Formats: sequence, C-alpha cells, structure tokens
Amino acid sequence: MRQKILTIVVPTYNMQNYLHRCLESLIVRPQLMNMLEVLVINDGSKDNSSVIAQVFQAKYPDTFRVVEKENGHYGSCVNRGLSEAKGKYIKILDADDWFNTCEFEKLLDQLSTVDVDLVLTAYNVVNENGKETGSGEQTIPVGEVFDFNQFPPNQLAYYAMYMVTYRTEFLQSIGYRQTEGISYTDTEWQSCPQYAVRQCVYYQFYVYQYLRGRAGQSLDDTVLSKNVWQLETVLKTLVDNRKKYDVSKSPLADVHNLHQIKLNAIMIYKIVLIWKKATRDDKIHLAKFDEYLKDACREVWEETDVLVVKKWMPIHYVHFWRKTGKVLPLRWIRRMYEKI
Repeated sequence: MRQKILTIVVPTYNMQNYLHRCLESLIVRPQLMNMLEVLVINDGSKDNSSVIAQVFQAKYPDTFRVVEKENGHYGSCVNRGLSEAKGKYIKILDADDWFNTCEFEKLLDQLSTVDVDLVLTAYNVVNENGKETGSGEQTIPVGEVFDFNQFPPNQLAYYAMYMVTYRTEFLQSIGYRQTEGISYTDTEWQSCPQYAVRQCVYYQFYVYQYLRGRAGQSLDDTVLSKNVWQLETVLKTLVDNRKKYDVSKSPLADVHNLHQIKLNAIMIYKIVLIWKKATRDDKIHLAKFDEYLKDACREVWEETDVLVVKKWMPIHYVHFWRKTGKVLPLRWIRRMYEKI
C-alpha cells in the first residue's frame, strides 16, 4: 500500500558541488514532508555525493533515502527509483538542478486532489548563479483534468522532462523501463509513456529550475560530439516504442514523439556534418543511420533534408551530403547548395 503522495528520484553521479542545493530545495513544511519520498540514487559516485545525501537521510529519515548502486548511468537510476517508489506519483530531479520550494509546495497540495496518469507543470531555465534565463509553460487551461488526446497537437506545446510527473502505477502497468548505460535517456521519460496516457492535468507552477551552461553537462557541445551515437540509441528506442501502439488513437502523443525523434536526428546530422571533424567511421555510421531513418521513419527523414543551422539560415547541408557523400566546410555549402 502506497503511503506517500510523491516520490522524487534524484539520479546522482559525482554531484557533490550541486547536490546540497538540490536536496535542500525539497525541504517543505512539515505536513508536506510526510507526503514526500526522496530517493537519492547514488550511481557509484567517487566524490562526496553519498556523504551529502546521508546527512539529509539522517535528519529526515521518513522522507529521504539513499540508494547505493554500481554505476549504470542515468536510466539505471530511474529504473531503480521506479522499482522502489512508494509515492502515488513520481518525478525526476537531476542532481545539478533544484526546485522552487514554494512552487513545489503548491504542487504537493494539488497532487492529493487528482488522479491522473500525467501531471504537467512549468519550469524555469537558470544559470549557475540561479538567474532565470528562460522558462517553459503551457497555454492550456490550468487545473482542469482532460483527456490527453482531446486537444489538437498545436494547442499543447512540446514539453520536456522537467514538466513531467507520472502516476507511479501507470508507469509500472505499461512496463516502462529506461535504457541503461548511456546518457540522453530523459527523452524516453518524457516521450515513451505518452501513447498510453489517458488523463492529464496542467498546473502553472514553476517547480523545476533547470540549470544550463554547467561545464561537462551532457548538452555541452564537446560532450555531445563525443557521445553522438548515444543519441542514435535513444532515437531508435523512440521509434521502436512508437511501433507498439496504434498511433491513430493517440494523435497528440504521436506528434510529440515524432518531434523528439526529429530533434535527435537533426542533432546527429549537425554534430557529424558540422560540429566535429568527421572520421571515416563517423561517415560510415552516419550513412547507415540515414538509411535506417529513411526506412523506419520516412516522415522525419524527409523533414531533415534541410538543416537549419541558425534560425535565419536554412541550408541544404544534409541534402548536399545525401547527394554527394561529401562533408565540406559550411562556407562552401552556402555557395553550392542552391545548385543541387
């Protein structure tokens, strides 16, 4: 029998410089602490992350629990948290991010009043100093339970992991598991369960504070270039997941899922063809990926023909490469692409 209203899973690997701020942001008023479970999944950290988390566990033993495990990357932490969660709902908080505590309290107050598969909330993008640099929200009615696919796709904006809270038993009922051993699987968390979601509610609480710009972050250009083919693994997971469902019955979910597939594909083309000096193996791998995408998800393959390098600069870079097999400096392509 579940005793908590919400489980927060905090995947943690060598985050000693950020973890205290993260966990401190989850300290809410006493009556809400009783409703909350925080699982700090320590993924084999070699720094003092475990020590920091143990301090919170000792001070709030009914709320915080540290789970020690061997390193298995992000997805393994999510899977472990989902298997041990006692909360009716479950949400992920990355260890270098944090919650706006006041907004978080508002969410906890509301979660005890609803019974839905998916809860969406707003978020802020912040820098290392905590200064807000952006935000993400929806324009749909606030606090109204609705069928997930009742809105036309253009009325529900694309949402990120930071906005998502699921009913725990819903995820367990569909057998959800995240890919282990690689990064970038937060895309699976926000995308794969969508086809099975029935009821949803949105609260305009800016709970999640998403840190951008940290050195070594998975979205850092250097890290992305190094791990480019991990994006391919995630993309293929999204494609395979799509095949499990009758997409005609979940049009909104399908639009959102195809959008994520497209984003991953565009990033792969950009990294190999523009960002990094492509090796022979990269070129061979990209050609195989391109053929896979053409066969497995033709609509996305066609949409990636024109690669928008900047918002004002659509360049047929992928088209040029597909026609010629050449990877040339971008300034050359600017002069040549209209001739193809």
